[in-house]
Amino acid sequence: MTRTIALAVILLARATFAHSQVGTTTGEPLTVAGVPIYGISENGDLNWYFHQGARTHQGAALWANRGQPVKVGNGWNEGRMVFKGDSHGNDGVIYRVDSRGDLYWYDHVGQATGTAEWREGRKVGNGWQGARLGFAGGNGVVYLIDQKGDLYWYRHLGYRSGTAEWANGGTGAKVGVGWGGARLAFAGGNGVIYMIDRQGDLYWYRHTGHTDGTFRWANNATGIKVGNGWNEAAVAFSGGDGLIYALKRDDNLYWYDHTGFQTGAATWGAGTGNQIGTGWQSMVRIF
Repeated sequence: MTRTIALAVILLARATFAHSQVGTTTGEPLTVAGVPIYGISENGDLNWYFHQGARTHQGAALWANRGQPVKVGNGWNEGRMVFKGDSHGNDGVIYRVDSRGDLYWYDHVGQATGTAEWREGRKVGNGWQGARLGFAGGNGVVYLIDQKGDLYWYRHLGYRSGTAEWANGGTGAKVGVGWGGARLAFAGGNGVIYMIDRQGDLYWYRHTGHTDGTFRWANNATGIKVGNGWNEAAVAFSGGDGLIYALKRDDNLYWYDHTGFQTGAATWGAGTGNQIGTGWQSMVRIF
C-alpha cells in the first residue's frame, strides 16, 4: 500500500524536559522542569497546562498557574486527530488532521511559558482520512496504523520548519502487521511504542529500525506485556523517558513512570498511578 502523507514531528530520545518560568517570592523567575499538556475544550479553545511534578517530584500534582488552563488558541474543535510533535513538549510543534484528512503544522513558541505566541500554521500534507491512529516516533519519524491494522513508518524532513519535505517522497514503509487490536497507541522515544489493546493490557515494543524504516524489531516484533487494567484509560500519551499520562473514564488525570521503558521490563517507579488532576471532563481532547 502506498500513501503520500505529510506529517511533521520530532521526538528526541532522552531529550531534556521543557522548562516553565514561574514567579518566586523575590520576583525572580524560577526555572522548573516539566511537561506541557494541551486540552481542547468543547468550544474549540486550545488550553495549555504545565505539569511541574513530571519527574523531580515523582508525579506530584504540581502545576504551573495552580493547574488552571491558560487559553493559547481557538478553532481547534474541527478535525480527526491532534497531537504534539515531541512527547517531552520541547519544540512546541503541534499537528492537526482535519475532517478532510489534511495535515496542518503549528509551532507554539510559548510552549514552555503558556503565552499565546505562535508561528503560522501551515498545511503540510493530505491523505490522512484513512488513518485510524497516528503518533510521533522521534527524530521526524511518524507511525500510522491503517484500517487494516498495518503499521507504516514515515520520516518528515521538514519538521522543524513546517515544510512538506519527506523521505521516500512521502511514501510510507510497512513495518508491522496485526495492529488492528490496538485501542490506543503512542510512542515513548528511541523506537519505543506502547499499545493498549481492547482487553486493557499495556504492551511495550521497540522498533530498532525506527531511524531508517526497516523491518527490525526487538523481541521479534512481539510486544512485551508491561501492565494491565488500562481499559479505564480513555486517552493515554507519553511525557517522554517512560512517563505516561492517562485520562481515565472518571475524568481524572493519572501519572505513571515506566522505569523499564528502555528494555521492556515491567518495572515502575515510585508514585506510579498517582492522580494528578481532576475535572478534565471539560476537555474533549488532551495530548
